[in-house]
Amino acid sequence: MTFRRRQRLGWTVLAMAALLGGIWLARLDFSEKLSSDVLDLIPGSDQSPELTLVRSLASEAEARTVLLVLTATDGRSVPAGVTRLFADSLEADPAFDQALAMDDPEPRDAMGAEFFAQRFALLFPSWLEGREHAYAATGGPAADFASWLAQDTVERLEEFLSTPEGLAFADIVPADPL
Repeated sequence: MTFRRRQRLGWTVLAMAALLGGIWLARLDFSEKLSSDVLDLIPGSDQSPELTLVRSLASEAEARTVLLVLTATDGRSVPAGVTRLFADSLEADPAFDQALAMDDPEPRDAMGAEFFAQRFALLFPSWLEGREHAYAATGGPAADFASWLAQDTVERLEEFLSTPEGLAFADIVPADPL
């Protein structure tokens, strides 16, 4: 066999291997093989409390939130118009459910501080109404509502604090009874 013939045979074998590899790659279902879900990186068989907490938090809406800070190359903030333009382009992308430009944090911080200061007045009535409906479903006398509410609240709080999510709130509970 001459050198030219061996060279042609080698190129033919390489071309066939490349063609077969290309066909195999074209047949792959990449959406099934590749995942962008963080939970796929965590072993499902491991039952440690830390991984259980990560699994539960990763499925929450807050875990699917992306916060982006736009800065110029020198580290300074970009103009508000650029931030809005960027948020509008993300809003048009189907990969994002919602995109907000939060260029001025002062009104948001003031509103958050006001909501926090008024949290008892804003949240307590609806919570109490929900607990009243739950007690009414038990069929107990109205005079026993206060003792039932205290017992139920303690039980629900203890149940919540025993979950992985409750670990993060264990230090906050004594300071904020709501």
